[in-house]
Amino acid sequence: MAADIKVSFIVPVFNVEKYLVRCMNSIVNQTLREIEIICVDDASTDDSPNILRRYASGDHRIRILHSGEGNVNMGQSVARNVGLKAARGEYVYMVDADDWVELNAAKELYEFAVKDDLDILYFGFYPEYEDEELRKKFEKRMFNSRGGACIDEVINGQAMIKLQMENKALYGTIWAALFKTAFLQGRRLLFDEEIRMEDSLFSFQTMLYAKRTKCVPGFYYHYYRRRISVTTVKFTEKQLADLFMMAVGELRVAVSCNGVLPEYTEYIARWVSGELLGVKNIWDENNEYINEKNMIYSEPWKNLVFEIFKRIVRREPLLRKFTDDEIQKLKETEHLIVYGAGYVAGLTLKHLHQIGVDRFKIAVSNIGINEFFMGNKIYSIFELCKKNPNSIVLVAVMPDKQEDMVAILESLNISNYFRMIL
Repeated sequence: MAADIKVSFIVPVFNVEKYLVRCMNSIVNQTLREIEIICVDDASTDDSPNILRRYASGDHRIRILHSGEGNVNMGQSVARNVGLKAARGEYVYMVDADDWVELNAAKELYEFAVKDDLDILYFGFYPEYEDEELRKKFEKRMFNSRGGACIDEVINGQAMIKLQMENKALYGTIWAALFKTAFLQGRRLLFDEEIRMEDSLFSFQTMLYAKRTKCVPGFYYHYYRRRISVTTVKFTEKQLADLFMMAVGELRVAVSCNGVLPEYTEYIARWVSGELLGVKNIWDENNEYINEKNMIYSEPWKNLVFEIFKRIVRREPLLRKFTDDEIQKLKETEHLIVYGAGYVAGLTLKHLHQIGVDRFKIAVSNIGINEFFMGNKIYSIFELCKKNPNSIVLVAVMPDKQEDMVAILESLNISNYFRMIL
C-alpha cells in the first residue's frame, strides 16, 4: 500500500457512457485529495473508454485497467477483482459506474474508519430512479437504508449481521461500505468470478470474518436503478443459476468458517436460508426460463449442487387428464403406444396403471443401448406405426421435445395422438 493514498476508489466500467461523467465527477472532485481512482474497463464497446482517457489525461490519480479478454465482457466480479488486486490505498471504496457519491464521502468515511481502526464501515445511501415507473415498482420494496443499525460502538461483523437484521436494515451490498484493504488482502477475500450477482456473497464473507465494524447514519452514496442493468433486467437461466450459486456459496462459507460465534448462529442461518428461499421464489416466478440443460461451471461442486437444486424446485409436470370416453378407448385399443422413455413416460405408465390400462408398448425415435424401460421392451416408433397405422399414441415427453415427435407421427400418417404434458 502507498503511504500517501488513503482511499482507493474501484469503478468497474462497461458501456456506461450515459452515466460515467456523473460518476467520475463525483469522485475526482472529492474533498479528500489523497485518493486513487481505479477504473476497470470490461471490454466496453461504447464511448466509455474515451471518457476514461479524457479524465486520466488531466488527473494522475486515475488508473485505467482492463478486465475483458479481447472484446469479451467478463462481468463485474472479474473487474472488481482486478481493482482489488491493484488497490494501494488504506481503504477501498467500490462504486458502480452508473451511481455517484457525495463529494465529502471519502474524507468523512476515511476519518470515521481510521478513528476506530475499522475493518468495515457501513453507511447510508439514497435510492435514485431513472423514471417514475421504476420508482413505483421498487419504492415499496425499498429497504431501510441503515436505520437503527447505526450505534456508537465498534462490533464484530457477525454482531453487525444481527444488528442489521434486527433493525431491518440493508445488508448484502458492497457499495454502501468502506473496506480496509489490509483486511481484505489478509483474508484473501475476492469476488467469485463465475457469478455475476455477487454482492451478497462477498458481503457475507467479509462480515463473517471482520473483527471491527461500525455503521454511521450519514448518507454518502446514490444508488441508481435504471432499466438496463444487472439488477433490473428479466432473468436468464444463467442469472437464475448465479442467484442460487450465490446462496449456496454463502452456505459453504458459513459451514467452513471456524469462527462462527454461537450467539450469532441463528442470524447467520437466517441470512443463508433467506437467500435460498428468495432464490426459490424467484425461480417459481420465472419458471419459463429454466430448462433441463446443465449449467456448466468450472468447479465440480457447483455443478453438483445446481443439479440438486433444480430437482428440488422443478415443478412436477401436469399430466393430461383423460375423459371417461378417452379412457374407454385406451382400454379397448389393441395398439396403444407410449412414445418416450424418460421421466414423463414413467409418470404416464403409472397413470395408465391407475386408470386400468395395462396393454401398451413403449416406443422411441432412436433405440439406444437400453432395450427395456420400466420392465417393458422398447420398440422403434417407425416400426410400430407402419405396422399398425391405427395406433393411439401418447406423446410422453416435456413440451420442448414434443414438436419434433409430433412431426414424426404426422409423417407416418398418425393423427390419433395425445400430448401427455400440455
